[in-house]
Amino acid sequence: MITDETTTGNNHTYVYIRTVRTPTGSTVRATVHRDFYPHQSFALAQVLTHDMTWTDLTFEPPEQWWDTTPVPRDKHLDTVAELAPIAEKLIDRALIIIGDPPHPAQH
Repeated sequence: MITDETTTGNNHTYVYIRTVRTPTGSTVRATVHRDFYPHQSFALAQVLTHDMTWTDLTFEPPEQWWDTTPVPRDKHLDTVAELAPIAEKLIDRALIIIGDPPHPAQH
C-alpha cells in the first residue's frame, strides 16, 4: 500500500519518492533522482529498520533508465509518469529481498 509519494524538481534535476507499507508491516522507500548528468543520477530502494534507520536494499544503475527519461528542463515534464515505473521496479525487487513478495494490487 502506498503511504506517501513526493516529487520535486528544478532546471537541473527531478526526483520521485514512493514509500509503501508491506502486508507484513515493513516500510520500503524508493527514490529516483534524475539529474542533468547520468553520474549524478540514482535510483535506490531502502527499508526502514527497527532502529528507525534507512538501509539500502537495491538500486537501478542510471545506465538502465537515464537515456529513456526527459531532461529536467522540459517544462511539460510529468515526474510521476516518468519515474514511477522505475520506483515500482525497485520496490518489487526490495520486497523480494526482504521476503515480502509484491502482489499485483499492492501498487
